[in-house]
Amino acid sequence: MYYGDDIPALKGAYIYGDFGTGMIWALWLDDNLSTENKLLLDSDLRISSFGIDQNNELYAVDYQGKIYKLTQKTE
Repeated sequence: MYYGDDIPALKGAYIYGDFGTGMIWALWLDDNLSTENKLLLDSDLRISSFGIDQNNELYAVDYQGKIYKLTQKTE
C-alpha cells in the first residue's frame, strides 16, 4: 500500500505491476468492499519487485537491477 506524501492521490492504494507487460496499477478497496482499479503507467520495465524508502515513497525494481522511484506526473 502507498503511504507516502509525494503522491496524495495514491494514499492507501495497493500498487502492483506485471512483469510481462510493465504495466503498473493502483487498486483501492473501501469499507464497503467496493474496488477501484486504475492503470498508472504502461512502461517497458520488467518489474520484479517494489520497495519503499524511509519516507514510505514507492520504488519499482526492474529485472535488470535498476531502481525507479514512482513520482506524480507533472504537466
